Amino acid sequence: MIKGPKQILIAASLIFISTVFLHAQIKSTGSISGKIIDTEAKALAKASVTITGPALQVQLFVATEENGIFRFPQLPPGKGYTLHIEHPGYKTNIRKGFNIKAGKNIFLIITMETSSTGEKVISSAYNPSLNLRTSKTSLNFSKDLIRNIPMSRDLHEIIKAIPGSVSDEKSLNRTSSISGGTLSGNQYYLEGISFNDPITMYPLTNINIDVYEEVEMGIAGHQADTEIADGGYINIIAKSGGNDFQGTALFEYFNQDMQKSLLSKEELEAVALEKPAGINSQKDLSLSLGGALWKGLAWYFLNARYFNWSRDFNHINWDQTQAAGEKYMEIDEAPHSEFNLFGKLTTTPINKLRITATYNLTSINENFYADQLENYLDSSAISKRRNEISHLVIGNVYYVMQKNFFLDARIGYIYRILPLRYGENTLAGEPRLYDRYYDVYTNNPSYQDIRTQQRINPGITGSLFADNILGSSHELRFGAEYEWNENRSNFWRENPFYIHYYQGSIYAYPDSKTPNRTQLYAYTCGPAEGASIQKTVKSRISIFAQDNLTIGGRLTFNLGFRANYSSGNFPGQMQYGSADTYGIFDTLPGLGLQYKGFSTQAINALNWINISPRIGFAFDIFNDSKTLIKGSFARNFEYLMHNHFNQLNPVSPRLSSWYWTDINYDQIPDVNDSYTALYLADDPEVYTLADKLDTKASAPFTDEYTLGLEREIARDISAGITFIYKHKQNILAGVNDYGSGADEAWKGYSPDSPLWEKFEFMDPGEDGLFGTNDDNSAFCYAELAESPGNRHLYFTNLETGFRKYSALQFIFNKRMSHNWQLLASIIWSKTWGNIGNTMTYNTPNDLLYSEGRLDYDRPLNIKIQSSVILPYDFVFSAYFNHRSGSPWNRTVTVYIPEDAKYWDPGACYTIPTEEKGAKRTPAITTLDLRIEKSFTLGKATSISGYIDILNALGKSGYQVVSNSGGFLDYRDPDNPTYERYVDYSHIYGPYTSRIIKFGLRFNF
Repeated sequence: MIKGPKQILIAASLIFISTVFLHAQIKSTGSISGKIIDTEAKALAKASVTITGPALQVQLFVATEENGIFRFPQLPPGKGYTLHIEHPGYKTNIRKGFNIKAGKNIFLIITMETSSTGEKVISSAYNPSLNLRTSKTSLNFSKDLIRNIPMSRDLHEIIKAIPGSVSDEKSLNRTSSISGGTLSGNQYYLEGISFNDPITMYPLTNINIDVYEEVEMGIAGHQADTEIADGGYINIIAKSGGNDFQGTALFEYFNQDMQKSLLSKEELEAVALEKPAGINSQKDLSLSLGGALWKGLAWYFLNARYFNWSRDFNHINWDQTQAAGEKYMEIDEAPHSEFNLFGKLTTTPINKLRITATYNLTSINENFYADQLENYLDSSAISKRRNEISHLVIGNVYYVMQKNFFLDARIGYIYRILPLRYGENTLAGEPRLYDRYYDVYTNNPSYQDIRTQQRINPGITGSLFADNILGSSHELRFGAEYEWNENRSNFWRENPFYIHYYQGSIYAYPDSKTPNRTQLYAYTCGPAEGASIQKTVKSRISIFAQDNLTIGGRLTFNLGFRANYSSGNFPGQMQYGSADTYGIFDTLPGLGLQYKGFSTQAINALNWINISPRIGFAFDIFNDSKTLIKGSFARNFEYLMHNHFNQLNPVSPRLSSWYWTDINYDQIPDVNDSYTALYLADDPEVYTLADKLDTKASAPFTDEYTLGLEREIARDISAGITFIYKHKQNILAGVNDYGSGADEAWKGYSPDSPLWEKFEFMDPGEDGLFGTNDDNSAFCYAELAESPGNRHLYFTNLETGFRKYSALQFIFNKRMSHNWQLLASIIWSKTWGNIGNTMTYNTPNDLLYSEGRLDYDRPLNIKIQSSVILPYDFVFSAYFNHRSGSPWNRTVTVYIPEDAKYWDPGACYTIPTEEKGAKRTPAITTLDLRIEKSFTLGKATSISGYIDILNALGKSGYQVVSNSGGFLDYRDPDNPTYERYVDYSHIYGPYTSRIIKFGLRFNF
């Protein structure tokens, strides 16, 4: 039986759904509303208002109320809507050319002129640039803008184009930091259903760019109907087809011959590189069809896309590196192939009811798993990503309950299977090897893994409109959602062991007494498929409410809240024993059941209850609908991801570590060798969750403040300036508590810990030479002998942890009219804090120079996207981006003296020598161009060809390791030595190509 707060929240949500008026201006729709008056400004009741449009497929009709008000909510985004207004004794008023955008409301005041002859007044529609009744900051990318701008045909590229977004530049993650948010702080919607990966909150599946009717980009000031997001939200509205059959076939292509290296062959050879790294070739074929199954009743849209690309995989050759005594780089081809299938069926059996069903399939194959390509790996240490399949099914029902009461119900289901097996070059039966000097792995990846995910997400929303209540009008918005998802990881290793090398020697951690010492690790997992299956389950119940209250037609308050109950747990599980390849498990100190078979009972991991206020205002300063001041405040709590508690699962793969002294020098672990425990995986026999997790841990949250001014400069032209400030705190992190729990956790990582001591030393500085002007006194923390030694990770809210973001954001938007469009943004920002990508604090050294500029800090970020329709059916488009470089800081690795007062005499610690972001990589400026020519072949048939010139400015250079740090050896404190990191000044790949890409589009 459910007890306590969870029971209360569930009961409240059920009562809420069944009794209150439901939300809303739905995420995937827009609306038109207005007031019909006569020439004396008196409201006209019972005026007949009809709306039609290609995206609507049918016509809708309403009669104005006594106050002259009419509303058409839940309109699919699209162009060319027409309003037809009639009233006896007045001229018929026809307004053509309204453009509906997702999340936007067009409010009109229409004056009817008297007439006795049935005359008609036909005029072009005025589409207001400003969204007058919301405080949120958002942009809408139309299908035309997406189609014309020269960029890769991928959702990630569109996200990168959002003002203020900073890409993580990883093709697999396909995400960005938006407005200073974390990479996991964005929400991705298709047809009002989130398709975030509940593990990481990155997109869970690919949605082909050819199915987009429009994408709404939420930058800040998200309202109550938006799920948990400390960054942005990306809302994709898919095409629906229409009464007339239409189709598009598209082909895009480039190869190596269509690329020009901007560095000469001699320049590349001078730095021992053969060619630039990057995409070598790409083929993309897409076919879209849309039309009516039954005109006036049911419509369809279908798309199929196949594309592949091949990129360079710059990697280290382990054998050649060890033989040459320096890193030896090789280039292999890393191909990617993908198939997408999309279908959407829309039916309107009656005018009050619209039903849609949507399906998306994605299938991916890679010989080398793209997520691992950026690491220093031998080709044998890469997984292959074969036969990945994901299915996404969405159902929506829109229903007009009464004239001012509307309902939307929806459900989404996602299933994904991602097999990550060992690659063709892997030595599966061998131990994994790591050379910590060269920072290179070989033999095999961590383990083989078949990941399976399921997510189901029903919700119900609606809206009630009420006018002239206490002198104001209201859009009452309410809703409820439920989410359940499961993650299964089927992982195994034939050989569970993993051994450290140093500069080609297996004896990676020698000291004066044991020159034959290294570190030996072992993974906790079974030896074959099905032997270890980790399961995590998460559920969420959310309710929200919002009143958009407008006073005097000029001032709107957005007053709302969102309440969430989230729960994560581990079902009962079983794991088989690990393979004892060397027959040494019984001799390794500290082991219990870590490497033997065991089973677990169901465990409740985390429960969060949060209430998030969403408050804002918008004020029409001059009462002309053209100048708007707005502001907002929101407290956004972090989404409960599987990553928050996955590693607490007793079946989660872990490593134990020992110092291994190879007594007989045979370089093979055996029972006659000596072992000393360093870090031990949890023993399932004594495992308790409370030992790993602060049971009072609560959700991290971000307080967001915005204040902005928007102005419609002219028809279809607007500009806005917005100040955004965010403060994230209560951050959940893992700290080393030595197994002593919350009260003593500070002793594992705090600089005040009595178990750690400052070790002061001289750093030779940037030049690496002792006795020069840039020498600096520095220190690290060294672990004392009285320390318990074994690291033990404990998850808790780090009270001192924070992230902050402030930005001044300027956006200029010219919608497509008079044959041109332009979207330009300039963002001045600062992203700083003391918690970046590192979320684990094992030693006090992790807090050295911890505060500074964070990884996605880009003080200046300029983006300009534009298209111009030229004579003779030519279209010219450009995409320009200038952004500051990424912050970094110098580090050194210090070996402490071989003194018995230390827990590990002669141990090494890697520490920063300056604050975060003390240095910055060079700024990047890019310009991509497109020229397209169309030819009309018939009434509804045309063909167009286009050429993209990517990197038109000729940006070129080398990716160089700039960290001037190195190894400082104070094991003999009277004779310290210094050696540069082996990869200092290493050039591991040039960026140099200008690419010419060809595209052909056939419309019929």
